Amino acid sequence: ILLLKRNNFIIVLCTFIGSLNDERFILSIPFLLLWWHLTDQKEGAKFNLIKSLYAFSSGILILFLFKLALINGYIGPGIEKENSLFIQLLNDFFFPIIFNPSKWPQYIFLVFLGFRWLWVLPCVALLICIKNKKIFIFYTLLISILLSSLVIMVNADIGRSISFCYPLIPVSMIIVKDIGNWSNQKLIYLLNSLLLF
Repeated sequence: ILLLKRNNFIIVLCTFIGSLNDERFILSIPFLLLWWHLTDQKEGAKFNLIKSLYAFSSGILILFLFKLALINGYIGPGIEKENSLFIQLLNDFFFPIIFNPSKWPQYIFLVFLGFRWLWVLPCVALLICIKNKKIFIFYTLLISILLSSLVIMVNADIGRSISFCYPLIPVSMIIVKDIGNWSNQKLIYLLNSLLLF
């Protein structure tokens, strides 16, 4: 919805509903912001980052207040806090991976399985950004990918977690098509080739 529709109410509502369903929705936010920047740039409009960040933050704040109300019993009988689960996830998954370089190849492979060969598309987009000296877009995309991958280490379900970064694929497509000046046919040929595997 947020790739196609953008107004403050929809951003707040989708952020609240998406994050209430699964907090990993937040992983898509940097890619959505980059998508809006690129589409506004294509249309000659100016992207208002502060306004969009305010809307996302409002949705997250409403979620936080809603969860506090659930935990403290203001809504329903109250639920158990999940602090111990988070610490357990850090100890069981994050720290053993980050501090053990021998596990990095396995982790990178699991991240790769999230999009499989479609990872080629963001790599092509990054190369196009370098070639066309689009440094801001290059670093925004690269840092978003790296930070999302780092956050996902906390979770045991890496393949499903990386799917929350799905807007990365349309962002990469728009970079390849508009900045790289690829024709639709060339992009479709690349996508078809990648999806065969």
